[in-house]
Formats: sequence, structure tokens, C-alpha cells
Amino acid sequence: MRPGTTAPTDETQMRALVDEVHQAVFPELSEVSIDLVQLESETDFFQANLDLGTVSEPPLERAYRVLYNPHLFDNPPDQSAVAAILVHELTHILDYTEMNSEQLIEFGIWYATSDTAEYERATDEEALWRGCAEGLIAYREWLYEQLDAEDADEKRRVYFTPSEIREWQTTHGG
Repeated sequence: MRPGTTAPTDETQMRALVDEVHQAVFPELSEVSIDLVQLESETDFFQANLDLGTVSEPPLERAYRVLYNPHLFDNPPDQSAVAAILVHELTHILDYTEMNSEQLIEFGIWYATSDTAEYERATDEEALWRGCAEGLIAYREWLYEQLDAEDADEKRRVYFTPSEIREWQTTHGG
């Protein structure tokens, strides 16, 4: 995960990066299956969820998914930016593995019907604790360039902005 390296430019390279981040940063998820699935969206480039058919399985036996928008390949950020947002997404998967089926269903309903900014910011902070500050800054700067002003403003509201990440680094020595 070298800064300045071009991000994945196809699904095979994306799969390799997901596997690298999974193994290097999340040893606690070593037994968890993570599929890579395409996402069609005008405003989102990555998400994490699970195959709903596996929600009743024990947490470590569910089929989790990282979704990626293939439009990312048209103008990719550098690899450190993609790796950092993958840490954010795998943090969601880690959260899901800590919930039983009932809790996960309740969480899904809450997430679909609530303002998720506090949760998403806590997920960003976990990525920062795991050493992804510079990559997350690069990802957010790249993301804002891909969106219209209104959508970029919404991302700034929900997730840490580059300036907030720098402030976090100053406060926490990262």
C-alpha cells in the first residue's frame, strides 16, 4: 500500500487490494468471507454489507461484501486512498461480526431510517486509529472532485473532512 501508487484499474486488482487490506489490517477477520460486488451509484464509490441470505448464520460464517463503483476506474485516486476507504468499509464488517442476527437486523433498520453521521464518523475514526489518515485525506479530496457541490457537502457532513482529519492527527499524534 504505497502512497502515490495508482489505484486498482480493474476488478482483479481491486480484489487483490481488498485481500491485502483484509489480511494486513484486520487479522481479527481472518475467518470471515468477504466478496467483492459492483455498485451502481452516482454518489457512492464504496459500501459494505452482507448477503442477506446469510444474516441468520453465526457472525463469522456470514457472507460479507465490499461493494465498489466501477466508475472509480475511470479516474482513480492513488492506492493509499483506496486502501484507506477499504479500511473504513472493513471496519463496518468488523462491527457486523460483533452483532447477532437480531442486532444486525435492528442495526440495518436503524441505518436505513436514521442520520448515520455519528456512526460513519466513528468508523472514520477507527480507520484513523489504524493508521489511514493520509490515505483517507486523499480519498476525501478525490471524492469531492467527483461529486457536484450538494453531494460533496453531504459527504462533508457525514464523514470526516480532510481538515478534521488533520485536526485529529494533531490531537492524537497520528
